[in-house]
Amino acid sequence: MRDTLTIEAVPNEGREAATILAVGSPDVWKDGGGRLSRHGSVAYVAFHEVNAALLNNLRPETVVSPALARDFDCIDLAMLLSALRFSGSYKATAFGLPRPKLIEAEIAQLCPRLDFEIISEI
Repeated sequence: MRDTLTIEAVPNEGREAATILAVGSPDVWKDGGGRLSRHGSVAYVAFHEVNAALLNNLRPETVVSPALARDFDCIDLAMLLSALRFSGSYKATAFGLPRPKLIEAEIAQLCPRLDFEIISEI
């Protein structure tokens, strides 16, 4: 059984639609556990589905994921995106994380060309 949700196109109030790739357990995103804007085109995929073909097909401007998920963490995904030469931004959510700058610094060292940020506050 494939656990990828379909791409959802939502009106963007007159702006150009942006593609967001939400990586994680599709059930979590669907149930509202992930915090995403409701604007633009959002593709929901599991970590194991992220590959060069997917990125080439969707051409996301932004990738979002939880900082820590059941099957991966943001360092795993950052390294994968870096290896795949992803040129957009990657945002990981970690609400209540006490020192997000430490993880940002580690990813900056491991993946210097990746535009990465942890979102830890709403």
